Amino acid sequence: MKSKNIKLLFFIKFVGGLLFFLPVYALYLEQSLFSLTNVGFVLALESVCFSLFEIPTGALSDIYGRKNVLIYAHVISLIAVLFLLKGGSLFIFALYAILKSFARSLVSGTDQALVYDTLLAENQEHKFSDILGKLFAFWPIGASIASLVGSYLATFSLKHTIAWSLLPLAISLILCFFLKEPKLHKPAKKQITLHISSAIKEVFKSKAILLLLLMNAILYGVGEPIYNFTSIFFIERQIEIAEIGSLFTIAFGFAALGHYMSGTLIKKFSMKKLLFICLFLTPFIDLFSTVTFGYIAGLLAMVPSFTYSIRNTIISSETNTLVTSNNRATILSISSAFQQVVITLGTLFTGYVAEIFTITQVFQLLLMVELTVPILIALFYFKSKAKFLNS
Repeated sequence: MKSKNIKLLFFIKFVGGLLFFLPVYALYLEQSLFSLTNVGFVLALESVCFSLFEIPTGALSDIYGRKNVLIYAHVISLIAVLFLLKGGSLFIFALYAILKSFARSLVSGTDQALVYDTLLAENQEHKFSDILGKLFAFWPIGASIASLVGSYLATFSLKHTIAWSLLPLAISLILCFFLKEPKLHKPAKKQITLHISSAIKEVFKSKAILLLLLMNAILYGVGEPIYNFTSIFFIERQIEIAEIGSLFTIAFGFAALGHYMSGTLIKKFSMKKLLFICLFLTPFIDLFSTVTFGYIAGLLAMVPSFTYSIRNTIISSETNTLVTSNNRATILSISSAFQQVVITLGTLFTGYVAEIFTITQVFQLLLMVELTVPILIALFYFKSKAKFLNS
């Protein structure tokens, strides 16, 4: 009998996306901490902690089981948001950042590994890219709804957006208890250090995997700081706070559509060509938003969520195809840890330089990096992949 893991994960992702503070998160931090430098510090701390936690938590998933790790992650998420709700000082926000990063690191790689192992146990692994795209789609669907509702709640109080986010987080936690560990993946009691060492050796043996991890890290290292400071960018582009929620709703809607359609598009077109198109269009369209104002700037900034989502599914599918099952969650966590190192640098850079120049000028610089470097890495990756598969 087929497990209900996939359907449950779809619902968990959807409910988990109902975070009503998403469109005003940076504004909430700025209101409480009084400067973009402090906002950048909190965001960077989150990235640093995430990178430190990523690899060992990925090993925990491989060793002790996907379901258990997901349950612990959702418990910690609830506690983290309670600290965010309390706020009041840089110390409290730092605690939130640490706990949130720990929870994210527990989920990172674990959900993908659970999907792949579930499909593998049912001899359905050929459906992975399609299922993964749909899985990625459900979080932005929830986030789009949350952004719309959150922008309304924010007109009363920014804290309201955080308080109401506790309910969907609790529901997500309850749903995790109904997941089943795939029969294929039997948690083995091994030393975490030895398991991590095995995964790292697998990564460094393959130039293709290394290049894929590097390309992904650059994309997130540039894209995540832009996302984190988007609400502040919108204010600079003369967009009202009440309109920010609707723009985030559009963005998450495009992200959901892109993820949902990615499996079909991958089957229809060459994965290589599709990736290059997405790598070019995402920053290219974003650049136009930095030279316009008002709702036009907002819409131009949100549309690339569609190509971003397709790109994300392609890279995740490629990574899962190249790595072995025993080290899957750990290698995915190594990838995320690498991402977070670059995200930390990008976030600190954005927060610091935005105090000297405008946030728009910082975005333009970051987008030029995103427009060139990942495409060059992708060219080398596909050459290395061909050698890897033939070896």
